[in-house]
Amino acid sequence: MTELSENELSPQMNKLRRNLLPLIAIFVGVCIVFWGFLSLMKAKESLNWPTTAGIVVSSSVYDSTAHEVGVNKSVFHAEVIYEFNVNDTQYSSKRISFGDYGAGDPSHAGDIVSRYPKGMNVMVYYQPDKPIECLLEPGIKAQSFYMSGFGLVFFIVGILLIIFLPKPNEKQDDGREDG
Repeated sequence: MTELSENELSPQMNKLRRNLLPLIAIFVGVCIVFWGFLSLMKAKESLNWPTTAGIVVSSSVYDSTAHEVGVNKSVFHAEVIYEFNVNDTQYSSKRISFGDYGAGDPSHAGDIVSRYPKGMNVMVYYQPDKPIECLLEPGIKAQSFYMSGFGLVFFIVGILLIIFLPKPNEKQDDGREDG
């Protein structure tokens, strides 16, 4: 068995390093798109889920601070907790719809909280074989596409990196002419 010399190993390592970041971006993108697709399918299925009566036990806006380089950025979320019964079993959940998200502007979360005040009777849609999988607003909403779109960005960036990153064996043009 022959060992690779350092001269042979270096180009292989450079090629691996050059391809690793784009391949990771592509892999992450495909995983996120797949996860988003599954969420979209579940959102579509939720239109046919059975319903039961529920009640909102808590409804508030909360701020989760994201720490970025030197900056604290507030992200506001609606937290609507509701309870319901299926087959004499009590359940509790927070999901409003598929694709729920937080935003830098508290008005989005505030709108959700104002639609579902504490004490309000609600219709809960639940997955028949797994009632803990439930929500208040069934179907595909615009925000249901965010996850797939986010994954698509990763995928495209990975492809662009493969196309546009210079190859390790390409010589850089330093502007000098031969001769």
